[in-house]
Amino acid sequence: EDGALEAIAEKALEKKTGARALRAIIEDFMLDIMYEIPKDDSIGKVTITRDYIEHKGGPLIEMRGEVCRHWRNSMKWMLLPAGIFTADYIMKKRAESWNEEEAPEKMLGGHIILQKLHNRGAALSFMEKTPKLLTGVTTVVTAGMTAFYAYLIKKPKQLFLKTGVGMILGGAWSNVWDRITRKYVVDYFSFHTKCRKLERVVFNLADMFIFLGGFLVIFWNMLRKS
Repeated sequence: EDGALEAIAEKALEKKTGARALRAIIEDFMLDIMYEIPKDDSIGKVTITRDYIEHKGGPLIEMRGEVCRHWRNSMKWMLLPAGIFTADYIMKKRAESWNEEEAPEKMLGGHIILQKLHNRGAALSFMEKTPKLLTGVTTVVTAGMTAFYAYLIKKPKQLFLKTGVGMILGGAWSNVWDRITRKYVVDYFSFHTKCRKLERVVFNLADMFIFLGGFLVIFWNMLRKS
């Protein structure tokens, strides 16, 4: 783990002998593990911890069943953004078949208005005149968030943070996929309100999950601080 690497580096700096100190420290702590762990087939993973380097504890040992359990748990969390992406993809494909000449369809007592809009910018047409730059920026940011999510789902607890980031990730990849393949994002519903400006703003399912996921992340941060 990162803490163990920092502890090893600190010990190497104390010895002031450069790479030789670093090698000696690693060999000292890894010697028993290298010879003993391979003898036990039930051990699936060994993590060197800071406590082990500082002689406050031992390495973190996970049995093979635990490794499989963690892997299955990670796969379950990956289903969240994948499901959001798939649902929004299906809705966008359906929206593309709508006839633009027909009047917008209303549902849920007229509170939801179904209408198609091709958005070449971000929210509220932001960066609409620079779509290539927008695509590049959103792709890089979403890829970075994917790496963070892959790291996060391996951690215990933090339900609100995992759920929020997973929702944001599913929505973000759906819209990024649109920008890459269609050169625009398909929006397909708006809300009927007394505010005409808000009624003219058209959303998609991905947007809703991005908003909801952002709210959950903020809520998690508030709980953490309190």
